[in-house]
Amino acid sequence: MADYAGILDIFTCALLIVAVVEIVHVSKATRIAETQTAVLSGQSDILEKQKEIARLQYFADHRPRIVLKDVFFTLGQECREIMYELVNAGGGKGTVVDGFIGLEFVEDERVFMLGGGLTHGVEGIEALQSGQSVLRGLVVSNERASVLRMTTAPGLGQTDNLFFYGRLVYVDERGQEFGTRRVSVFRRKWDVPSQRFLRTGNPDHEYAD
Repeated sequence: MADYAGILDIFTCALLIVAVVEIVHVSKATRIAETQTAVLSGQSDILEKQKEIARLQYFADHRPRIVLKDVFFTLGQECREIMYELVNAGGGKGTVVDGFIGLEFVEDERVFMLGGGLTHGVEGIEALQSGQSVLRGLVVSNERASVLRMTTAPGLGQTDNLFFYGRLVYVDERGQEFGTRRVSVFRRKWDVPSQRFLRTGNPDHEYAD
């Protein structure tokens, strides 16, 4: 009977040792699995961040830049339209979503204020691919056309400063909802000798974000 009890104790101890070893093994396997999961999760986070950085870098490298290329007019008896050309000088598609263009006589350009004179919106300009341009027109009244003919022609003198100006709000190819909104501003002064609108030379008068 004593031998049987001893054998049972030995067997019980063996089972206990096996159980402890199994528990240690399971615990170690659990820790390894948790570590692997944490590593995979961290790698996934790094991958997502790398993808986001790459996406932002793409739009930074392919950002649009819509600017005024040229503005001119021929105010004859039948023509009373001022033409202006916009161009996308950036690396990606851009769409004008808001803004205005205007024409104004200003006695003192130091107190120049946007929004006066002849001002029109810029709705309806199609999306411009990189390097693409579009030609638009600003129609003036017969009365204003007569004033322009008298004050801008060579030899007739000019008492006021004539400016063509505007502000464009445009977005990249992601559109209005997700795209970055950028601004382009321009202000050019009529030059009688050359019969053209020229840049003022002030960087605050013409720039694009």
